[in-house]
Amino acid sequence: MADLTGVITAAETLQGSISEGSTLNTLEGEVSVGTTKDYNELFNQPSINDVTLIGNKTLDDLSIQEKGEYVDNANTLTNLEILAIINGGI
Repeated sequence: MADLTGVITAAETLQGSISEGSTLNTLEGEVSVGTTKDYNELFNQPSINDVTLIGNKTLDDLSIQEKGEYVDNANTLTNLEILAIINGGI
């Protein structure tokens, strides 16, 4: 098979095939071409909050709060503040 050469622009499509074990020269450097059926062998795996998504992760593992209604402490009054309002102090 002939080597593929040239410049690819956003408006063009590269046609042909690349065999396993080949090396591609990209703008970011050389990239090896291979296949795997094992997710754990993939490069650039996705992550959430800097935790790579490998295996089963809990919300706690990912530092994500469970769905629900939550109190916004910045807009919450203390019991003393409520009493002061009721008694006309604020």
